[in-house]
Amino acid sequence: MVIFRVSGRDGSFSAHQEVRDYPDPDMRRTEGRHMVEVKLRILECIDTKGEREEEPYLCISVDGSDLATWGPWDMRQGDSLNLNDKIGRTFEGHDIFIGLFEEDPGRGGGDERYDGVHIVGHEHSVGESGFHRVTEEDERMAHFDARAVILQPHGRYIVDLPQHGTTRYKLYFDTRSDTMADFLPPSYCLELVSLRCRDAQQYADHVYIKVNGERVWGPHRMRTGSYLRMDPAVNIPIYADTSIQLWEEDEDGRDDLFGELRLQLGDDFVYRGLSHQTFSRDRGISGSANYILLYRVRERLLDDTTGFARC
Repeated sequence: MVIFRVSGRDGSFSAHQEVRDYPDPDMRRTEGRHMVEVKLRILECIDTKGEREEEPYLCISVDGSDLATWGPWDMRQGDSLNLNDKIGRTFEGHDIFIGLFEEDPGRGGGDERYDGVHIVGHEHSVGESGFHRVTEEDERMAHFDARAVILQPHGRYIVDLPQHGTTRYKLYFDTRSDTMADFLPPSYCLELVSLRCRDAQQYADHVYIKVNGERVWGPHRMRTGSYLRMDPAVNIPIYADTSIQLWEEDEDGRDDLFGELRLQLGDDFVYRGLSHQTFSRDRGISGSANYILLYRVRERLLDDTTGFARC
């Protein structure tokens, strides 16, 4: 059996043989687990650490199979890559590992690793679904050094890579278990109402808004004191875990992230009409920036014939 180990963030992966005492390792790995299907949606570049662009790629393994590689792709800060178009398939199995690397031919120690995620189709008796801290047992079953494990996955997930320290990339993907007929649709609606510039970073900023890795508004030119109302309002179907970001478009191709709002929607979320979020400049950006976004969130209405109604 070929086992892949990933060293550190600055290391490369290699294969070696490993002997188990289990009578049938394949049965041990899948016994009592549901199948899980993963659909990769978007890879979003947040921070290239001073480089003009990077060349990230994904390594994916299903049930301990050899790593398959997609990429590399040229990406700059603020770029989003539609993985559904680039890869064009889903991944189905009991244990799925997704690792993000950055191609760096000039680095003596090999390509840089930006962490990974391990998706496990456990049986329902394990407990609640969601993120789970990696244990030695998880790593032994997965055969990978992934820092996050998702148990009983269902719905949309957003994973920051790496998961500790400065976020470099965000990975968006959908999951479903074999007990579900299809991937879950977004069950909430986000309405973007207006954006006010209290303090521009430059004489004039060219700002745009991204929701869950996709640009939904802008760029628009704004100066200190200016106010723009989204007319018509921008209405977007969203999931319970949603990322809203304000970016500034730069001529050098390295856009600046002014801030992120991470919505966590659930039974305890208060739907109170208009809400506001202040976006301030990110560290490392010269100058100041301060913007206020007005928005509202509501549950998506059900239609008797077509399911969820349009937002």
